Amino acid sequence: MTKILVSAALCIDISVKVKGFPVKYEPIEVNSFGISSVIGGVCANVSKAFKTLEDHVDVISLLSDDDESQRIRSFLNKEGIGTYYIDDSLKATPHSVILYDKSGKRLIESDMKNIYEKSISPEVLNTKDIDQYDAIVFGNFSFNYELIKECRKRNKLTVCDVQVLDSINNEKNKNFMKYTDILFFSDEKVPGDLESFIRAVAEKYNNKIIIVGRGKEGAALYVNEENRLYMVEAPDIRPVVNTVGAGDALCTAFVHYYLKGDKPLDALKKAEIFASYKIGENGASVGFPNESIVENYYRVLK
Repeated sequence: MTKILVSAALCIDISVKVKGFPVKYEPIEVNSFGISSVIGGVCANVSKAFKTLEDHVDVISLLSDDDESQRIRSFLNKEGIGTYYIDDSLKATPHSVILYDKSGKRLIESDMKNIYEKSISPEVLNTKDIDQYDAIVFGNFSFNYELIKECRKRNKLTVCDVQVLDSINNEKNKNFMKYTDILFFSDEKVPGDLESFIRAVAEKYNNKIIIVGRGKEGAALYVNEENRLYMVEAPDIRPVVNTVGAGDALCTAFVHYYLKGDKPLDALKKAEIFASYKIGENGASVGFPNESIVENYYRVLK
């Protein structure tokens, strides 16, 4: 069984379905079954997805000692996700509100409380702890700066989704890009030609693999040892309900299949199936298909 360590944020996600953007002001809007609350954050989304694919998962994260944090802990324990490394030092539980419409557009309001004031010391993990994991997946939060550096120093496979990238010298993300083996980001704010941008990132940071999510267009894959760029189309698996968490799903499934021995291109094709299936449900940490479902679609679409 593949063993994964995920170090990222946990929160409560509240999803609200809206008629469209911009949202028209109304004092009160009746929204029957259009509002839901689930355990979210990159840490929950990625961990739940790995568990659905039957990997062993432990998490490092920051929570509070309030009722909402207890709700998150209970969720993780129920899913069989290891919570030993969770720190309860936040002043309150982080929350996010996601407004989304039927076209897939979304607006996320995120309140991470005092998480940006925190740092996770590499000392939380000794050498034996780190050595047991096949890969360590990081969220691009500042509390991970020292930890990702230490994991790379110990030659562990590091994975990070830096979300939106508008420059190869992006101040927030350059430390993550520098120490990441498998790098993910979205094309939403990529300036100029996508291929040129990807190659510039690869030249500067020497990542082994770069994957760029392109929404309904699919994803781009750059494999450093081949010096080759691939474009993978997004399959149409289920009607889109809510695209939140699609990037986390893509990242998780790629890492899962890559560690199982699939070539990067095949792993990404399966990851696209996984993500496309997932967005047929509402909520970032729900809707994940198991491996059997993914493999069945892969055989049909191949």
